[in-house]
Amino acid sequence: MKPERLILLLVPAVAVPAWSMGSKKADKTDRERRLEADRLYNQGLSHRDKAGRYEHEAREAEEKDRRVYLKSAERDYRRAIKALEKAAQEDPDHHPAWGSLGYAY
Repeated sequence: MKPERLILLLVPAVAVPAWSMGSKKADKTDRERRLEADRLYNQGLSHRDKAGRYEHEAREAEEKDRRVYLKSAERDYRRAIKALEKAAQEDPDHHPAWGSLGYAY
C-alpha cells in the first residue's frame, strides 16, 4: 500500500474519536451536583445576610443615607436570589435552597 493511501485511511480513524468527544463537559455526578448546590446555597445565604444588615442600617440611618443602604440591600437580595436559584436548579431536592429563595424574594 502506498504511504499516501495509508495516511488517508488513518486520518479519519484518528479524527472521528476526537470529533465524537466534542467540547461538552462531562456530566456531573450526583455528589458533584450536591456539592455545587451547597456552595451556591452558602453564597446565597451570604448575600441574603448582607442584604439584611443593609436593611437594618437603613432603619438606623439618616434620611439622606437610607436610600444608599436600601439600594445595597436590593442588590444583595438579587445576588442571593440568583445564587439560590442556581442551587435549586443544580439539586432540586435541596430544600434549604428553596426555603431561603422564598425568604429572599
